[in-house]
Amino acid sequence: MPETYEILREANRRLIQGLPIPAEERAGICEALLLSARFSEAENLKRNADTRGFRPLFFSPPYINGKKLRLLTGQLPATQIFASNHYELEILRLLALWMPEDTRVASMVSATLERLDKTCFAHFCPTGECVGCGVAALRFLSVVQPDGAWAQELLPPLGKMFSKTRGMAGYRANFPTFYFCLALSGLPDEMAEPYIRAKAAFLQTMLTRGCLTGPAVGDTYSPLLLYIVRNTLCKLDGFRDIARAEIYIAGKDNRCYARV
Repeated sequence: MPETYEILREANRRLIQGLPIPAEERAGICEALLLSARFSEAENLKRNADTRGFRPLFFSPPYINGKKLRLLTGQLPATQIFASNHYELEILRLLALWMPEDTRVASMVSATLERLDKTCFAHFCPTGECVGCGVAALRFLSVVQPDGAWAQELLPPLGKMFSKTRGMAGYRANFPTFYFCLALSGLPDEMAEPYIRAKAAFLQTMLTRGCLTGPAVGDTYSPLLLYIVRNTLCKLDGFRDIARAEIYIAGKDNRCYARV
């Protein structure tokens, strides 16, 4: 697995699970991510020819024989455009979260906001790969624009799609359900509350019924999904105690549950 992606995935895993990451380690992670900001000559030509803003400016996933890197939630993106935007925007989100005053990071964030403003997906587009890219943009905006003005434009139509989908059925319908839950869990409570409450019953069922894990399902389902669901649901009044729910694996089928 590519080193930069593994650093990104491991850092987010610990954040999602609520595990501590000391300041010195956070600084080391950020420097490692910043060192990965490079492009090949061929990538630069494609990026310079991109007038729609679809291609990353600073961080591009490595070429692995045409294979795409999975989302932080484990699902496989349908297209390279979604995979590459997820990769760059998640790296920049983490850098902005932990090094907001760094001039290198500030410059990258500013340029990326300009790039996103040119895209259709950062203003919501319901077509194909744009939906997932829009969720990645929402994750990024929740950190770099805490006033929520841009996110408030993007969130309602994505939330409407979320209300009509569930689980992997949503993913097959081109909506990354669990990745959107991850985005909701990072938004201010008052912004996320209406969309979470509309799916509270589904999220509760996910926690109590659990999901399969292990080699049979690969990365598609993992214990991390239940942490994400837990972190999303506990933003609601009446569900705050769920934040302390224990996530565990039991049984011969490696099913993952939350002890609510």
